[in-house]
Amino acid sequence: MDILELLNKGAATAESLNDAVCLQKAAEQFLGAYAAFDGYDVVAASSVAERVLGAAMMLRPELSSAGRGRTVVFDVNIASGTLMARTAQRLRHAGNSDELVGIALHSLIDCGGPTSEVLGEFVQLIVAHPADNKSEGKCCDGRDHRVGLSI
Repeated sequence: MDILELLNKGAATAESLNDAVCLQKAAEQFLGAYAAFDGYDVVAASSVAERVLGAAMMLRPELSSAGRGRTVVFDVNIASGTLMARTAQRLRHAGNSDELVGIALHSLIDCGGPTSEVLGEFVQLIVAHPADNKSEGKCCDGRDHRVGLSI
């Protein structure tokens, strides 16, 4: 996959979140992945992740985005992991020395390894939809009742 395809794939996923049904499904999908880390603070790594996190907080108002203590760094798309890594570094510079976990809804590239591999500051990285060559660019619509987004 070339860089243009990668950018278009990420943009299509972000664009799909303009649909309220897709946004709600993404928030529910995040909450499903987050369930294993219940009680952790959550910090968004991008503006797109902030939208999904905001929707998730409407569903679960007790979620904290303070970034203190054990924290989940969340993003919608992950390619190189730069945004998540920078967010982790900001948390470390702010004094957070506790466990950091990364959660992404979509991997834009095939990382070639398990999604739970350690990534920099993260003890674990969860990707709800790892990249595979079988998936096609597809956005959900109001008629799509599957949980999550498909790209």
